[in-house]
This record gives sequence, structure tokens and C-alpha cells, in this order.
Amino acid sequence: MNYLNKNLIIAILFASTFTAKLNADCSNPLVITDINNPPVITEPTCIKFDEGITKIPWALYDAMSVPERGGENIIGVIGQNVVSVSMYAFWENSITILDLPNVITIGEQAFLGNLITILSLPMAKTIGSMAFTGNQLTELELSNIESIEALSFWDNPLKSVTLGAGFTEPTLIEADSIINRAFEDVKTSECDLILGEFVLPERDGNMWNGYTWKSITVLGINENDVPDYDIVVYPNPASDGFEIIFNDVEIAPVRIELLDVEGKKLLDIYEGLLTDNIYKVDKSLSAGSYFIKILIKDKSVIKKVVVE
Repeated sequence: MNYLNKNLIIAILFASTFTAKLNADCSNPLVITDINNPPVITEPTCIKFDEGITKIPWALYDAMSVPERGGENIIGVIGQNVVSVSMYAFWENSITILDLPNVITIGEQAFLGNLITILSLPMAKTIGSMAFTGNQLTELELSNIESIEALSFWDNPLKSVTLGAGFTEPTLIEADSIINRAFEDVKTSECDLILGEFVLPERDGNMWNGYTWKSITVLGINENDVPDYDIVVYPNPASDGFEIIFNDVEIAPVRIELLDVEGKKLLDIYEGLLTDNIYKVDKSLSAGSYFIKILIKDKSVIKKVVVE
């Protein structure tokens, strides 16, 4: 066999294996019941932690320190009751799907060098250093986050970062700091940084953690100044229009606008006296995220709506 043919075969085998890892079926995951004696993963598969497992230990499937466990074959991790993932737990695996809806703490380098593209951790409060370095993240949502350590999302092609409303002043991630730089070396100049239902205002040339972000429009006001109106967008996510429902109707001047993720107005929904409790939006919208800006008595309320 000549050199070229040999390398061609190797390339085909590698491509086939890589494609299998990306396309492996997560509807029938391998269930992990004993983290003290984890099974060896011999082919691309998703793993699911038994409901009794709440903490993932140090280097459980670290492909560097325990390669014999086959962590490089793990393409998805599911754990409905997992609340913490220790450091190096899934270092250099092939994870594309991460479903940990109740996780609170992610240890340092826990998912370094994987293939995750979209990440939502709604209950996470702490993300360790380099926890998701070198993935393929384009969308990140951390709605309950309190602390993000150094280089947590270094070297990712991020396009959308959504943090909790408590980050309207993102001091806990040391904005513009050369010490932390949680989002250093993201790979696009087209990145949106959305804080809760607020877009980061321009500050110091719109630099944040040493990186220039595209969004400079303030969509909302300080959370403490938002009037206490009970407003619901339904359905959300929406597919064929949606309704803005005011549960406590108070006659007052109101203006309702539809904005895109950059804060640009797309549509005037209503302007006048607030006399009804339901305002409908029937306009056909492309799939994506939008904001409803509601101005009442010189105060603004922002609601996010997702169109599928």
C-alpha cells in the first residue's frame, strides 16, 4: 500500500468516526448508575446519570488522565439531578450535547476541549476557570450566574452571550480586567453580549474583558427601577404570533415596541392608553430572539420572546 493511499484511508476512517460522534443518538443513552465504577465507553454514545447521582467527581471521564475509560467517545451528557461537576470531569471528550438543567457549580476545566455549540445552564451560579475553553460555543445562556472565573469561555466562536439580570453591571466577572478575561479570544467581532433582558451599554469604548462587543444599546433600565407590572408574553416560545398580556390593567399611557437583539425597533405594536389586557402580534417573524419594550409612565419593561 503506497503512502498516499494509506493516508487517504486514515483520513476517511477519522472523518467517519468524527461524523458518528456528531450524529450519535441521544434518545437511548447509556445510563450511569455507579460513578465509583464507571463503565468503559467503547463507541460514540450519550451517557445519562441515574437520578440518584447529584455530584460528578474529579476527572471521571478525563481523556488525558484516565484514557482507558474511553471518554473521547462521549458525545452527550445528561443529568437531570446533577448539581455539581468537579474539575477535569470531561476533559477532551467529544461532547456536543450537554443537558444539566439543575447544575449549580461547574469545576475548572470540566468540559475543556469538547464540541459543545449551544449551552444553557439555567441554574448555574459558578463556572470554574477554563471550564469551557476550546469548545465550539456560539450561544451561551447563564440566567442565574453569580461568578465566572478566568478564561472560562476562552477560545470559542461566541455570537450571543446571555447572563442574568443581576449582571446589568457585570462587576462579578471583572469587566475590562486583564486578570479575569473570561471571554478572551472569542473568534468573532460580531458578538452580542446580552445581560438578562438588557444589552450592555457602551462603556470604555464598548470593551468588556478585553473584547469589543457589537451591542451598545441599552434596552432596559436598572432592575430596581422597573415598575411592578404583571406582564406575560404568551406563548413563549412562539411559532405563529403571540400575545402580550397585562394581568393588572391600569389606565395609563403606554407604548409597546418590538425590537431585535441589537435594540433596533422592528414594529410599533401599540401606542395609546392602556385599556385592554391583551395585545396581539400577528406579524410573521423569522426564527430567533426578540425583545418587547413596554413604556409605561416613563418607565420601561423589557420582555424577551423566542420565535421558533
